[in-house]
Amino acid sequence: MLARHVALVAEESRITMRELRAVAAALQKQATRDLGPLWKVEATVTAFERLDDLPLDYWPVVIMDDIKDPQAAGYHEDKNGQPFACVQYETGWTLTASHETLEMLVDPFGRRLVAGGSPVKRQG
Repeated sequence: MLARHVALVAEESRITMRELRAVAAALQKQATRDLGPLWKVEATVTAFERLDDLPLDYWPVVIMDDIKDPQAAGYHEDKNGQPFACVQYETGWTLTASHETLEMLVDPFGRRLVAGGSPVKRQG
């Protein structure tokens, strides 16, 4: 299985590299222990100081002071076949970073649909 590589990068915020490395380690544990076995995904999550430091095969999750979308705490897209995510730096940003990282690992291009039954009883 080909490993996917995610880079956690802080831009324009007060996040220290120490904090960023701690969050990256937690996301790595989550991806390895919780996501990987269920979704058959192998991934690495690494903190980087700058976007310019990223190797070409890393998918960035960029923490920003303003992602320019007042209705979202974060989102992920792909540009030219290269998935990336943006996360708003605010209280709870680590939860949003987790959500966007795991979502991007399972559905990098935002096109995966898995049909399932309704959680409402007798609805089908």
